[in-house]
This record gives sequence, structure tokens and C-alpha cells, in this order.
Amino acid sequence: MKTTKLLISSSVLLSGLLGLTAAQANDILVINSGAGGPSITLTSIEGIGPEFLAFNPGILADPAISLSQILVAGGRVVGLLEPVGEPVNPNEPPCVQLDGGPPGSPQGCLSDIVAYIAGQFGPPNVAMWSDPNLLQGASAIATLAGPGSLIYEDGTLQDISLLLGVAPPASILVQSDVVPVPAAVWLFGSALGLMGAIRRKVAT
Repeated sequence: MKTTKLLISSSVLLSGLLGLTAAQANDILVINSGAGGPSITLTSIEGIGPEFLAFNPGILADPAISLSQILVAGGRVVGLLEPVGEPVNPNEPPCVQLDGGPPGSPQGCLSDIVAYIAGQFGPPNVAMWSDPNLLQGASAIATLAGPGSLIYEDGTLQDISLLLGVAPPASILVQSDVVPVPAAVWLFGSALGLMGAIRRKVAT
């Protein structure tokens, strides 16, 4: 009986880990102060939340704030687009399509927006909104902030410091939605190893 229970538990753990890699990707926001200063990492799991990550957000924490208000306040924004050809997830709300921007603007589904406002006398204000809870006016980012404010997410930690006007040695990095294949493989291997260890322990 004990053997059966342990094997069932390990199989549930394995399926849970694989389900996480397949359906619940991470959003990660990393703020490095540079020069040996502190580094802050904020993470959310898609579908579980929070869909809003922030460090010292200030006015960015206002739920009614819009994209245009951030720009008027001297902020910079970067939008992350879902990779071209990424299959549509029927369990998610329709993605936010970009409004027509200047000629040559990227087109596609807007997945996340990161905003940065330099702190006048202290740390900066940084926030990240993820779909489906993007800030007001998000679809106009190409028109209001320019096509240079958009990048395609690739599942890795992407350095968006220059796009936000963050000077080195400080940096801001972001990872959105896509789970890199090596991470999924690592989780799969770890789960299999754990199952093997449990089986061996039960056998002895």
C-alpha cells in the first residue's frame, strides 16, 4: 500500500512539473543597480499571477494610469510581442493587437509592457504589465513611443536597458511567456530522477 501511494505521488509530481512547463510560463523582471549594488528579481507564473510586477512603482502603481500618461511623465516604455507564428492558446483571452504605427512598425500580438521612470532623488520606478491585464492605451505603443520601443520575446532574459534609457552599469532584463527548451528538459530530468530515488527508497 505504501509503495503504491508513493509511486502515485511521484507520478502526480511529474505531471505537475510537466504541466508547468507546458502551460504556465514565467514572466520575470530583473532590475540590476550595477557597480556591485543589489539586484531585484520579480517573477509571476502565467495564469496564477500577479500579472503586474513592480519595483518602487510610484505613479506606475495607479491602476488607472495609461500609456500616454507614463510618456508625459517622462517615462520610457518597451513592448514585448509574441513570436511570429506562435500558436494561439484557446484558453487565453484574445491578444492585444497593435494599432497601425509608423511605416515599418512591427506588427503582432502585444504580450507585455515594461515602463521605466528615472528616480529624481532615489531608485527608479519600474513596472511590468502582462496580458491580459495590459495598461490603458497599450495598443498605441508603436504610435506613441515609436517602433523602436518594441521587441519580439524569445523566451530568454532579454536586456532592454538601452530601449528604456537605462545607463550602464545598471540594467533591466525581462523574460516573457515562452519557456526555454533547456528549462523544460531540466525540469523533466529532475522529475524523473526524483521518481527513481523514491522508487529505490521504497524498494529498500
